[in-house]
This record gives sequence, structure tokens and C-alpha cells, in this order.
Amino acid sequence: MDAGQIFSDALVSLRPDSIADFLVYAVFVGSFIVLALLPDGNDLPQNLMFGTMACCVLDLLVAQDILLNKGAQTVALFAFIVHVGMAVFPMISVGAIRKGKKKPGPARMMAVLLSVIGALYLLMTFGLLMSPAAVRGMFLPF
Repeated sequence: MDAGQIFSDALVSLRPDSIADFLVYAVFVGSFIVLALLPDGNDLPQNLMFGTMACCVLDLLVAQDILLNKGAQTVALFAFIVHVGMAVFPMISVGAIRKGKKKPGPARMMAVLLSVIGALYLLMTFGLLMSPAAVRGMFLPF
């Protein structure tokens, strides 16, 4: 397999084609916005936003497929942990954002919004594990 084929497969995996994918992309783009709004000297929230973005990429490339195909098995625990990270990292960063040269209000509010979207995605994942027929449509392509 050459590098072009691997890159092409990754782009196909990253293409949004379900409601769950759009929620993940909302968290990913929102993390960039929080990074732009953060006052200087906020290292912990910055690292947490980078962790949130890493969780989003892991979810789109690997975790969502594991969750849909394996169901509530031990292997799916990794996917659930990634989804927990997408909800918890923005929640922690809300409290960790400190005042710098500019006011932290917009960054905090965006981080709160991200934590709500991440928590909604986490609840969808929990619902998929508890009752697969109930929310499976949120994860399936249009």
C-alpha cells in the first residue's frame, strides 16, 4: 500500500456523513476557536483543547467504527474513553481559563458550549451501548 492510498483512505474516513460526525466536527472547530480566544499564559486549557482535537481525530479515524461494529464489548471501551475525553477536556478547561492581557469571557463561553456538545455526543454513545436500536441512526451515513 502506498502513501497516496493511505492518505486517500484517511480522507474518506474523515468525511462527515452522519449526525455524530457533524457533532465531532463542531467540537473540533470549536476547539480551534477556544484556542484563538484564550488569553496568554493559559497553558493547561491550551493543552486540554489540543487533547480534545486529538480525541476528535481518533474518534473519526478509529473509535466510531469500533463502537458501531463491536458494540458493548471490551474493545469498545477505548471508543467510549475517547468520547468521554471529548466532553470532559472542555469542562476542565472552563475552570482552568485564567485572566491574561485580555478578558477570558469569550473563551470560557465557547468552552462551555463545547462541553455541552461533547456531553450530548457522550450521551448518544451511552445510548448506543445501552440500546443500539434507539440511536444507531445518529451514527449511520445519510
